Amino acid sequence: MRSIGSLLVALSLVGGFGLAGQGSVRSGTVGGITAEVGFAGGGQAQSDQMIIFCFLTTNALGSKVYYPVDEYLCRARLWDEQGRPVQPRGVGKKLGRHFSDLRAFSPDRVRWINRGGSDTPRPFVDYLRPDGCAAQNLYTPQELFEFASPGRYRLELEFQVFLQGRVGTNVSYTLIRLPAVQIPVIKPKHQVSPSAQAEERR
Repeated sequence: MRSIGSLLVALSLVGGFGLAGQGSVRSGTVGGITAEVGFAGGGQAQSDQMIIFCFLTTNALGSKVYYPVDEYLCRARLWDEQGRPVQPRGVGKKLGRHFSDLRAFSPDRVRWINRGGSDTPRPFVDYLRPDGCAAQNLYTPQELFEFASPGRYRLELEFQVFLQGRVGTNVSYTLIRLPAVQIPVIKPKHQVSPSAQAEERR
């Protein structure tokens, strides 16, 4: 995922309940939390388009969630038209690498933010609403996977976050693992894979 410093600049509040109108899909709801995933620009998802995501809550009063770091935040998989798994590349080898290993809240496994100056670094918190969300960038599919040839692919993304709860002065953090979402992705014939681009520059 993009660094938190640049991420905060890129946040855009999407009203009308989630990423509606941007070709998005939603996960099932767990613990009152739902993930919504789409692509920048909307329409048919292509391999060079930025994946955007956000979380919504069914809690009318809102919810507070903490994001795990990339190794735990999201598990991504990709299959080609024949149903064969596509190998990850670059950041795709890191994203979700320890997804299944996450069990309990730990400060060293969640994202931190430091605005600079006299601000003290602190965990990044997302304040969820039931009627809108802050769209955030993940990566493009071609940053995550090696697309061998043009065609139709199937992308699967599975997210997890920590939901903060409070009873009196007691604070708890519940791991919310959301059902996977699947999105059709096209690699057009005119696109050149990142590895091929690197080879051409040599």
